[in-house]
Amino acid sequence: EFALRSMSPDQATSLIEQLVRQRKLPPDGSGPLIELVGAAGGSSELAIMYKQLRQGGFDSMVAPRVLSALARAAYFRNVRPSGNLSGVGEFIKTEDDATRNFAVQLAGAWKRAELVEPLLVIASEGSGVAFDSLVEIRGPKVIAGLKKLAQGDKPITTRQAAARALGRMNLKSSLKEIFAVLGDTKDANAALELWRGLLNSRGA
Repeated sequence: EFALRSMSPDQATSLIEQLVRQRKLPPDGSGPLIELVGAAGGSSELAIMYKQLRQGGFDSMVAPRVLSALARAAYFRNVRPSGNLSGVGEFIKTEDDATRNFAVQLAGAWKRAELVEPLLVIASEGSGVAFDSLVEIRGPKVIAGLKKLAQGDKPITTRQAAARALGRMNLKSSLKEIFAVLGDTKDANAALELWRGLLNSRGA
C-alpha cells in the first residue's frame, strides 16, 4: 500500500490490474488486495471483485470489506464497476448488520433508484446510513418517501432525520414538513441541532 502511494494514479491502476488478473482475490480476505482495488482499481478490476462477491466467492465475513471498498471507489474516485451493477439489494436483505450497512451505503454511492423502497424501510428503523443514501439517490420518489417519514405519526427521531435529509435535497419545497417537525421537537438542544443542520443544507 505504501508503494502505491508513491506511484502516479496510472501506475497504481496498472499494478492493481496485474494483481487482480493474475490471481483470484483471496476468498478469506487475507492481505490488502480488496482495499487496494477499492483505492486504485479501475472499472474492470472493480467489476471482477463485484462479480466474485455476487457469485459467493468471498467468505461471508469478508463481504462488508468488499462492499465498503466498492462504495469508497465510487465516493472518492467516482469509479464504478463496468457492466451490470444490479444485485446490491440481495446484500441489503442479509441478517448480518455490517454487510447490510455497507450494502445500504453502496446503494447510495451507486445511486440505485430501484432500492429506494427498501432504503426507506431501513431509514424508518433509525439507520442514518439509509438516510444518507437516499439523499445521494434523490428524485421525486425519495422526496415523497421522506415526507411520509416526517409525518406526525412517526417517532420524533425518525421525523428529525427525515427533515434533515429533506433539507439537504430541497429545503424550499419541504418547509411545511420541516416546520412541523421543528414545532413538535420539544427538546431545545435537539431543535437547535436540527436548525443548524438545516441552515447548512446544500438545498437551502
